[in-house]
Amino acid sequence: ASAVASGIIDFSIGTDTGGSIRVPASNCGVWGYRPSHGSISVSGVLTLAPSFDTVGILAQTGEILEKVMRVLLAEDNDDSDIFSSVCFVDDVFQVADKEILDELTQSLNKISDRYKVQTVKLAEITYPHVNCNWLFEQLGFLECTEIWNTFGSWIKNEAPKLSSGIEYNFQNYAESADRKVIQNSLYTKKAFQNQINNYLSNERILCFPTTVDL
Repeated sequence: ASAVASGIIDFSIGTDTGGSIRVPASNCGVWGYRPSHGSISVSGVLTLAPSFDTVGILAQTGEILEKVMRVLLAEDNDDSDIFSSVCFVDDVFQVADKEILDELTQSLNKISDRYKVQTVKLAEITYPHVNCNWLFEQLGFLECTEIWNTFGSWIKNEAPKLSSGIEYNFQNYAESADRKVIQNSLYTKKAFQNQINNYLSNERILCFPTTVDL
């Protein structure tokens, strides 16, 4: 992200497991893209959390990002507007800092001028109990558990210095999680994804801030 933002290179690729393409792109003012899981091969990439790992793209401009995407996704579709409406996800806007919302105002107005827009809540398009807090809890547990399954043996053997938050999560969640709990979390994640995909199948696109705080 730093090299792209500095103009040293036109684009770069990297991994995105929990936001490592999207968040640096947002913070550095460049374009970032995390594809749907499995859209770009992760062959040869060191595993971190398998059901979250993706290869993403950082680019100086939207035009460069599109060119790279067409190569990596092997897509020839030239339709630029394949969706009929843009849906602002209210849950995420509600937890975003005022400074971020202020910066987004002009972009949101441009979107509203060009497309049919509506405001939706996650509970309306997935399940009644779903909100941002629920998503963060599900993400944190499952992602942490998968990372522990990947590196747990190494951590036990090498005892590296870990931040207090990571160490707490490993000890209280990942290391003690049994297979049934993990399978239930994977099932919950898949069900959530299916609900989102069903909603988007009607030519909709979801729009929300990449990062919610400064």
